[in-house]
Parts: sequence; C-alpha cells; structure tokens
Amino acid sequence: MIREFGSDFHYVNEAAFRTVTSEYRFWEGADLFFSGRAALRAILLNGIREFHWKKLYVPSYYCHEVYHFIKDLPIVLEFYRVSPFLNNLPDGIDDRKENAILLVSYFGSAAANAAHLKNIIKIEDITHDLETLHTSTADYVFGSLRKELPVPVGGFVKSSVNIPALQWTLAAETAAAVKLSGMVLKRQYLTGDFDNKAVFRDLLIKGENSFENLDTHGALPVLVKDYLLSLHVENILKAKRINYRSIRAHLLPVAEFSVVDIENHKGFGLVMVFQEEDVRNSFRHYLIQHSIYPAVLWPGQLNPEDKMVENTILVIHTDFRYSEGDMQYISELINNFDANA
Repeated sequence: MIREFGSDFHYVNEAAFRTVTSEYRFWEGADLFFSGRAALRAILLNGIREFHWKKLYVPSYYCHEVYHFIKDLPIVLEFYRVSPFLNNLPDGIDDRKENAILLVSYFGSAAANAAHLKNIIKIEDITHDLETLHTSTADYVFGSLRKELPVPVGGFVKSSVNIPALQWTLAAETAAAVKLSGMVLKRQYLTGDFDNKAVFRDLLIKGENSFENLDTHGALPVLVKDYLLSLHVENILKAKRINYRSIRAHLLPVAEFSVVDIENHKGFGLVMVFQEEDVRNSFRHYLIQHSIYPAVLWPGQLNPEDKMVENTILVIHTDFRYSEGDMQYISELINNFDANA
C-alpha cells in the first residue's frame, strides 16, 4: 500500500463507509446538484424569479471561483468583511426581504451570528460541516459534497422553499465520469495495482477544471447519485473526528504556528495558522517531500486582510482515509519540523 496523504479522494468501497440499507435517510429533504456552486446558482435563480431578490451580501474571504459562477445573474453582489478569524457581521447590512446574505461555516466552526437580522434571507454554506444539514436555522442550506465526502462531484440544497429541479447536462455527466475514473485509478495506485500517477492526476485535474463551465449547471449525474446515496456519511464524519482528536493529542506546542480547534472536534481538518508566510511555505514544502499534500484555502483572495489569511493558513487532511497510526506518523513529522533547517 502506497502511503500518501491529502489531495483528491480515491474511490471508496470499504464496508464501514458504505450502506446498503433502504432506511438510510441522511439526504432526506435535500435536492442534489452537480456542484455546490450549481446549488447556489439554483437558489439565486429561484429567489430572483419568485421573490425579486435585489442584492446578495457575500463574504470577502471565500472561494471566489464560486462568485465567477454567479456573477452573470441579475443581482448585486456586495462584499462584507468576514474571515475565519473575524467571524462577525459588520454594521450596515440592509435587513430587508429583497436581500439575501451568504453565511459560511469556516472549517466546521459556526457561521457568523445573523440572529439580529429579521428580514434578510439567510443562505448558509455548510460545505465544511455537513453534520449541520438538519440543524441549521438558515432559510437555505447548501454546500459542496466533494470536500468532506469521496465523491467526484456533487452539491445540495435544503430549504422549506421548493427549488425547481434541474436537468442533467452532458458537460456535468462528462466531468463526473472523468473524475470518477481518476478516483478509481487512484485507488488502484494506492493499492499498488496501477503505477502511472500522472494518468489519474490528469483525469482529476481535468474533471476539476470543468466546474468553471456554466454548462455543468444541472442535476447530480446519475452515475454519481447511487454511489453518493450508498455512502455512510455519519461513519465517514465520525472517523474524521476520531483522527482529529488523535493527531491533536500528539502535537507538541511550537512557536511557528497555532492550531484552530473546532468545537466537538468536527473541524474540516487540522487547520494551522502560521506567523510568517515564508515559514508556512517551507513547512508546506517539507510536508510534500514526505507525501503529505495540505490544502491552501482559498487561493485568489482580493483584499490585503484576506490575502494574509490565505498566505498563513494550511489545512492537513485528517479524514476517514487514515488510521490512528497515520495520525501519529503525521504528528511526528510536524513535531520534527525545523523552521531554521
């Protein structure tokens, strides 16, 4: 078995993370789409058409590729300052029913408190905290599936408002097939049954680049839906919580970075915040040398404050793919890092 950590998911067939029971109801009440950005676009299209929404307040610190996917819609996008470390809503939000606000659960932490806003429509992105699907009080809950679950594509919306179903599109079906092929080959690579890493990497990158294409705005592809509905989401998320507790317990305190601890250990991963960008970059290179591929969230921020967050944060995956032994191995590497080497 090849030992690599992070990056794209491989195809999952372990019994612990699959379910065959017809009683499994995690996605009950949710509408499924090709992607999280397609789900958000569907929310906005319906809101503009049915409720005459005029403005959407959007967080400054966010995946800006999502905004590219909705910028053509007839609604004003107005940025408000918020980030994982400045997670409060500013004054000046125009609290009226013709407006909506996009709230974000950063890395699994609670979204900014908007309880004082009584009229504005609340749309919450829970991509990093799927467990809140059935407990969020937002008017609309949506997210991407491929960040916490081993699926090639997928997004969802849950709301008391009916969102018209979308049709399947050829672009969406093609992208899903390409990424799923890459996931299957990655599994074979990790088990030693396929040795050309470049092949599955090219497939995964090609599929991922398709998310920018507006033609993927459609329903969740058929070849992904059955696979998604067979995944035991609670077990997958539980395994991540166990791994997070394990790696956190093994880490030694150091001066170069701090760890963002999320309540109930349900964070997106091990979120590390560095004092200096150069040290963060050296640490990232050190991890990659040891086949650990951390995430930078999110590239391409616009204002200086958000760029500082982007340039000093790093996320190490601690999900269900890994064992307690893996967590100990990664923590030992982290503890042995020498910023002055």
